[in-house]
Amino acid sequence: MKKTLLILAVIIGFGIISNAQDVILKKDGSEIIAKVQEITDHQIKYKDFDFQNGPIRNINISEVFMITYENGQKEVFNKSVEMKNESTQDVKTQSQTKQKSSQNCAKNIAFGLDIGLGGSFASITGINNYRSLPFFAPALGIRVMHHFNPYFGVDFIKINWITDVLTANSYYSYTPWQMRIQIMPGVRGNSPTFFKCMSVYTAFRLGYGMHVAGGFNFQGLCLETELGLNLTRTIFAGFTYNYHKYYGPDLGLNMHTLSFRLGINIGK
Repeated sequence: MKKTLLILAVIIGFGIISNAQDVILKKDGSEIIAKVQEITDHQIKYKDFDFQNGPIRNINISEVFMITYENGQKEVFNKSVEMKNESTQDVKTQSQTKQKSSQNCAKNIAFGLDIGLGGSFASITGINNYRSLPFFAPALGIRVMHHFNPYFGVDFIKINWITDVLTANSYYSYTPWQMRIQIMPGVRGNSPTFFKCMSVYTAFRLGYGMHVAGGFNFQGLCLETELGLNLTRTIFAGFTYNYHKYYGPDLGLNMHTLSFRLGINIGK
């Protein structure tokens, strides 16, 4: 009888001891019999079950598949950790892709060429309500530009050739056509891309210009504003308002030109 009771006590004690242990199951299939002390964001701190007076050991959560605690409760790590890592990686990848896409759509350094078709009219300072009949105004422009980032850049130099062709007699006996040349630097801005590399752009330039043909020797300040659409990294189209204020020997002449511009950017 005593022997039977002793065997039962040993079995019960062994069961109690077995149930008091935590089992750390690693992803490689091996097990660690332990007493878990603490779980942080990245590590599990534990002591060897058969040496609980010993040092605290650490194992990375990324190496652990599951912990079975002494009360039978199980905690699985791989799914939550991997999903968190994948989610974080997806966000980073999308952000990098978007940033790369925006950067690729704005050429860092480029040579631009555009042609324009539109019309001009002249107003003369000192003559009340004088406004000329319209001119037909084809234009050619070249520029050297640089983008500091996908959204902001500068035109180091923009050169315009605008030819004003008379469509009828005006107040003064102008020659049938006159040509203006303008040199101006400026700034430009792009919106975020909304379809592939499409974006809205705007530009402002300020400079100096003069007549290179015609019966008058006018020269003076000029400015230009532009609003349009970057259709691709290379092709753009927009509308431009150009104002040129001349100070000649006899009068002050103001030229107003509105034109549609279509152009290309060549560069990297």
